Amino acid sequence: MTRFRVLAAAIASVAALAGPIAAQASSCSNFSRPAPACNLACTSPVVDGNWVWLPSIQVPVAAWGFAPPGTPDSQAFGFPGSNGNYTRPSPA
Repeated sequence: MTRFRVLAAAIASVAALAGPIAAQASSCSNFSRPAPACNLACTSPVVDGNWVWLPSIQVPVAAWGFAPPGTPDSQAFGFPGSNGNYTRPSPA
């Protein structure tokens, strides 16, 4: 019975620690989306909706980054839906 309680406590601890880590994964990248015309030579940020061309913001990855509405990334850069509402644009 003691082994069962120790095992149950260990499983509960792992589940409690894994939850917040998964919940913080709010941004993603897209390597298959076509690059903008300036490609790796962009001198100013290239933004298309909630997508940003990562090399244009000095991230050394040839991919688009996505900031879902309402996330800290979206709010920091003022992307569409930064208030967390997918159905209407954020107020200007």
